[in-house]
Amino acid sequence: MCLAGAARYFCDYSDGAVRDAEFAFDLLVGRGLDSESPEADKFIKDFLREIAAHFKGERRTGPSILG
Repeated sequence: MCLAGAARYFCDYSDGAVRDAEFAFDLLVGRGLDSESPEADKFIKDFLREIAAHFKGERRTGPSILG
């Protein structure tokens, strides 16, 4: 969720996304995914791409109070 402040903007999207990705990755590894596999590498790259796209969109349109 992105929150608008009086003179500053604060976005905690990445905090929640990191917790979600960490949980999901640990679950996948617990179910047998090799953490050094190409699938694990793709998971991490997709996560980083999602975070980058979110913040790139914020810079283009400005922070949103709706998330």
